[in-house]
Amino acid sequence: MARTPASGLSGLTTKVGGLWIFAIPFAAIGTLLVFSTLRTLLLLAAMQGWTVVPGTLQTAELTASGQASNRADATYTYVFEGRMYSGHRVSLYGADNLGSFQKDTYEDLNEHLQAHQPYPVHVNPKAPEQSILKPVLRVETIAFSLVFILLFGGAGWGILISSFLRMKKAQKEKQLMAQYPQESWKWRVEWTAAGIKSTQGAQAVMQICLAVFWNVATFPVFLIIPKELRDGHYGVLAALVIPLIGVGLAFWAVVAAARAQRFGQTRLQLETMPGRPGQTLRGRLYAPQALEAAEFASITLRCETTATNPNANGQDPDGDQSLWVGGASVPVLKGQATNGDVVMDVAIDIPPGLPDSFWGKGDQYAWLLTATAPLRGADFAVEMEIPVFSA
Repeated sequence: MARTPASGLSGLTTKVGGLWIFAIPFAAIGTLLVFSTLRTLLLLAAMQGWTVVPGTLQTAELTASGQASNRADATYTYVFEGRMYSGHRVSLYGADNLGSFQKDTYEDLNEHLQAHQPYPVHVNPKAPEQSILKPVLRVETIAFSLVFILLFGGAGWGILISSFLRMKKAQKEKQLMAQYPQESWKWRVEWTAAGIKSTQGAQAVMQICLAVFWNVATFPVFLIIPKELRDGHYGVLAALVIPLIGVGLAFWAVVAAARAQRFGQTRLQLETMPGRPGQTLRGRLYAPQALEAAEFASITLRCETTATNPNANGQDPDGDQSLWVGGASVPVLKGQATNGDVVMDVAIDIPPGLPDSFWGKGDQYAWLLTATAPLRGADFAVEMEIPVFSA
């Protein structure tokens, strides 16, 4: 009796619960950083309308805090509407080592202090006890905050949302299992639609997320390199390979997005549903009109296994392995679809004895149909998983 993937759904709730425990703190940190950054930006916008009065500096110093971090501190007095006030807020930023803002600010303050020159103080006219010396926007600190917002918040919320969608999909698949207990090929949501769609869109999203995360995570390299070069540490130029990798990932993400936009609606309608070992897989592949420039397309069907259990030696299993590959070159037929799509006939003989589609616990088996054709710009390349069952 063929294995069924029912067991693969039973542990999903536990897996998702574990992911949520991991993701919630990341999402919370990212969300708090968003509010903190927005608060800073809103305060800066409001401070641009504060009244500027001359102030008298009492002290100015550069306070060290942690490794290579420092903060410009000062105390000062000012008169607003005939009343004297004192203040100590220099800027909206804590100690850091991003750029030379803190050092430059201290030198500016100290120069005015030594020369006994007044320093402009920005005062809140509605609450004169509130004041600041430098209500300036520091792009590097906002950018640095965005790095952690995207890394922590993006990872956390991404896991939460994807896990929620997986749970919704699992619930639908449980309903399909109850509705079609003897027809495993009807248990997957993507196999119950009018046509099996390509995974182009999902792959593009993954590649875009990878490119964004890599480039965001490595953004601090651009803040470190100028400082190291000023100090004569030219070996830091080797770190430029990191953003170069990011450029490569961004390029492939753009290519994937272009392919998804042009060919993401490609769909396969199977005449033999499901495909069966020992028989011919038949169907029609419908692709957008952008494929009209091609005369022939290469269609390939392969059976892949992903080993998830330890092998006989107790070692970790290898990655994906192809058990069988078959296919052919087919003509691209134009004018046969009422909506203008081009059509490719699929007819591939599947040898007997190959495993059924299986996505439950243990070794997994997937049947993947791939269609490619050379084009100007982004080549036509789509892939979709199809159901193959012996009974």
